Amino acid sequence: MDISGTGNNPLKSTLDSNISGIKDGPKENFNFQDLLTNKVDSILRSRIPEWVDQDYSYDPNNPRKPNMRELIEATSGIPIENLYTKTKVEIAKETSFASEMLYGVLGARKDTRDWETIMASADIRSVSREETAKMIQPVLDIETEFDLEQNIVGQSLVIKDKEDNIVRKLHGSEEKIEFALRNFGVKPSSIPPNLSEKISHAHFDKKILDFVTSFLNKIEIDTV
Repeated sequence: MDISGTGNNPLKSTLDSNISGIKDGPKENFNFQDLLTNKVDSILRSRIPEWVDQDYSYDPNNPRKPNMRELIEATSGIPIENLYTKTKVEIAKETSFASEMLYGVLGARKDTRDWETIMASADIRSVSREETAKMIQPVLDIETEFDLEQNIVGQSLVIKDKEDNIVRKLHGSEEKIEFALRNFGVKPSSIPPNLSEKISHAHFDKKILDFVTSFLNKIEIDTV
């Protein structure tokens, strides 16, 4: 039988059809780009930390810090909807800490803290305070107020950052002062040797400095 390709040859047509099918493969709805996109999406999703709320966007290639909801849930260990099960004091502590860490200690500066390390740690509070201390580099100082004739009318113990900006005035209850000291990562080394020389005792509440000194010494002992 002649299958040389001349004329209408049924056998040749059958062979050509089979060969074409082998070369082209099965005619299925297959989109390689869709497969690649799905694979990339799956990889990206696997890189999203557990603390991220699914209602908020998160780009693993450009990580963000948590929002209030996410930080409260991470530190409290419960969904924010269940926060009501805690006491009013506990709720206030959770919300105050989150607000302070995300906004209060930051002020107008750019947030340079390592939030990936913070949120991956077993002790978010401690590590966030350590990161804040790295960013702020807190130093205690005495802020003096003068009247128009340059007479001293008041003095306050303050926390300053590495650029010598006042980031927090220490006043109020001891609990409030301790909260600020912890959140800014103030340590005994934050007290300059000449601090007492700046104090005019007639215009300064020495009890505040005594408390701060005592508290910081206790921190030093606890961390030794």
